[in-house]
Amino acid sequence: IFDDHSSDKTLMFLDRIIDRFDSEKIEVRLTHLKDNGIANSIKNCYDWLSTAEGDLVYLVQDDYLFLTDSILEITDVFYKVKNDIGVEPLITSYNDPMFWYSDECYRYRTTPRTLVPGARRYWINTFNIPCTFFTSKKQFNDHWDMYDIFFKILNNPPYSSLETLSLDKIATEKNIMSLVPVNSVALHMQSIGFKDPYIDWKVIWDSVV
Repeated sequence: IFDDHSSDKTLMFLDRIIDRFDSEKIEVRLTHLKDNGIANSIKNCYDWLSTAEGDLVYLVQDDYLFLTDSILEITDVFYKVKNDIGVEPLITSYNDPMFWYSDECYRYRTTPRTLVPGARRYWINTFNIPCTFFTSKKQFNDHWDMYDIFFKILNNPPYSSLETLSLDKIATEKNIMSLVPVNSVALHMQSIGFKDPYIDWKVIWDSVV
């Protein structure tokens, strides 16, 4: 967990998380960042993931709310694709409705897509990659050219085309299979416009807070 100058209340909450989940099988670390800002936070996460041990990586920002079994579903569909066709996909957890409402993205466009049946829902090709995604360690480390562009733009706002000019190219130009659930397994909690219209997130939110 990378702490970007959190409040005392948030730090107390993080301490409770560590006490609850840190064990022989799960190690939870808390790192306090010296410099603040979203660009610095994300870059620290990416740098750590590039050198950390393990076969799989999952970068997660703090404004996401997840279904209880989301990580199991994501891991399941990752290995399904890898075992079936030998491809290590890049998987995002949140199907942003704004992409489907926008004429610039998917609205009423006939775009051929691969549909993958997962354990509990269908997963579909996406060409819009957020900085929160799941993939193999090797796949993650193969795209630092795109991450460097991402950080350069992120440090020079406004950055309305941030992902379009960087992370999206992993799917659109490098042709890496990228999947998103048809019905999200996470909610990006930025505004009411980001709310998945097919999931009652209030029930999940109330169960947490």
